[in-house]
Amino acid sequence: EFRGKLARSMGDLEDARRYFRLAIKADPSVEAHVNGHLAEVELEDEKPTQALQLLEKSITQRPEIPRFYFLMGISQKAIGNETEALGFLNRCVILDPGHRKAWKQIGLQLRKLSRPSEALMALQRYLRYKPADIDVVRIVATLMESMQIFNGAVSIYRTAYAAKAILADRDAFLIGRILYGAGRFEEAELWLKKCVHLNSYAWEAFHYL
Repeated sequence: EFRGKLARSMGDLEDARRYFRLAIKADPSVEAHVNGHLAEVELEDEKPTQALQLLEKSITQRPEIPRFYFLMGISQKAIGNETEALGFLNRCVILDPGHRKAWKQIGLQLRKLSRPSEALMALQRYLRYKPADIDVVRIVATLMESMQIFNGAVSIYRTAYAAKAILADRDAFLIGRILYGAGRFEEAELWLKKCVHLNSYAWEAFHYL
C-alpha cells in the first residue's frame, strides 16, 4: 500500500494500480480501504466510471467511512451527475461534519445548481477551516454582495487577510465595489485606488472613481 501511494505521488499511475492490487491480494481485509486509493488513481487518470465501480464496493463493505462518499461525490460530478454528487457529499459531512473538502465541494455544487443561500452556508463552513483560500473568499464575498450582505463580505476579506491571504488587484476592486454598495464611499475609494495602483488597466475601478 505504501508503495502504491509513493508511485501515485510520483505520477506513476500504472505502478500505483499494481501495488494497490498487490496489497489487496496480500491482505483481502484491506480491500475497501485500498479500493479507495485505487479510485483516487482512476480519478487522477480521468476515469471516473472505473472509480465509481471501486467506490461502490468500498461503500458496500464499509458504509461508515466518510472518505468513500466524498470520492463518490467527486466521481459523480466528473460524469455530470450533479444532483447525485451532492447527495454523496452531503452523506460525507453527515458522517464527518469537519470534512472541509466536502463542504467546499457542496458549496460549489449548490452554487452551480443556482442555490446561492445554501451555497453560501456551505462555503462559509469550509472557510472556518481554510480562511485564506482566496478563490473561495472571492466566491463567498460575491454571493454576499448579491444578497446585499455588504458588511459580512468585508468581514470575510478581513478574516482572510488576517490568515495571511494574498490580495490581488481583483480583490481590491471587489472590496471597493462592496464598500461602495454599502454606502461606505470613502473606504471604497481607498480600495479602488489601491486596485488601480496594482493594475493601471483596471477600467472597472476607474468607473467607480
